Amino acid sequence: MKDRLGDLTALCHDIIIAPVESSAFLEEFLPKVNEVQQVLERISFCVEEVKLRHSTILTEINPPNYVREELEQFSSDIKHTADVIKVKLKDLEGKFSEYENANSSSVYRRIRSTQHSVLSLRFAEIMNIYNQELLSFRTKSKDQIQRQLEISE
Repeated sequence: MKDRLGDLTALCHDIIIAPVESSAFLEEFLPKVNEVQQVLERISFCVEEVKLRHSTILTEINPPNYVREELEQFSSDIKHTADVIKVKLKDLEGKFSEYENANSSSVYRRIRSTQHSVLSLRFAEIMNIYNQELLSFRTKSKDQIQRQLEISE
């Protein structure tokens, strides 16, 4: 077996490092992605709190007024936060398309595309859970009122 250490060390000194694309747009993009993720966490927390308030309203005979007030507050917070997320996602998408036109083969384009897709899907998932919760609460409330009417008749 031939000793190739000398050849490898000579080759190591001849290696040319390819220039890396500027990551300035990543320095701008990633903080925005983190900001959207934090807002998504906030809206997810609010959805869980709405579920708890709905459960309280349905299980207690005479729920306190503050529970309904908290429910209203969380619902309005979700609506406001959803609007903010929509604007931020559109902003990311707009900047993504601008960059895509400039450099269509970049790895950074794929990063942006993937991040935007993941954030959009997560937002859609959270809002779907919220809408299902509202529908479930409405149905359970109707059933509860129907039972009360049957009992009172």
